[in-house]
Amino acid sequence: EELAELRLLQKAHEKKLREEVGAENEGVAALCEKLWTVAHGPNGHVSEYLTRKKIPGFYGAKTITTDEYREFMAAHGKELKIPSGYVNLLVPSRDIDGKLWGLQRIQPNGTKGFFSGQKTQGLFHLIGEAPAPNGWLYICEGFATAASIHLATGVSVASGFYASNIPLVAKVWREKFPDLRI
Repeated sequence: EELAELRLLQKAHEKKLREEVGAENEGVAALCEKLWTVAHGPNGHVSEYLTRKKIPGFYGAKTITTDEYREFMAAHGKELKIPSGYVNLLVPSRDIDGKLWGLQRIQPNGTKGFFSGQKTQGLFHLIGEAPAPNGWLYICEGFATAASIHLATGVSVASGFYASNIPLVAKVWREKFPDLRI
């Protein structure tokens, strides 16, 4: 009886944690959606990161200066102490249905980061057109690698952002498109 009571308490606690994490994920997603609307597209700033990686386009990414980023975050209650004068690349992190859940920020030196509390598992950035249900899709880790593969092959590529996310990204694509060649 005591064990059953403990299990019920544990399940209730786990449910509450899932709800809290879900609410945090949604809050971060809303903040990232706002940041995405003020970031600059291909006609904005030059990305030193893309230049260094020899990537001749933005492939769905945007840029924002550190000053713009600091001002945006301050307007949303987060004070940042980051140096001025450089441009960050922002790569959208979406689910299989296209919902923006977050952004990966890539600094000119290649340092990458996500927002605290941002959902990442099973999310990706797609470069190229959405593949046909029985078409091809490559999946890799980073944005620059995905852009390079797409440039070399013309095939759509999903960047999973980090190595352990690749199987999760493959799983969401396979569930939605069982005949897709991954």
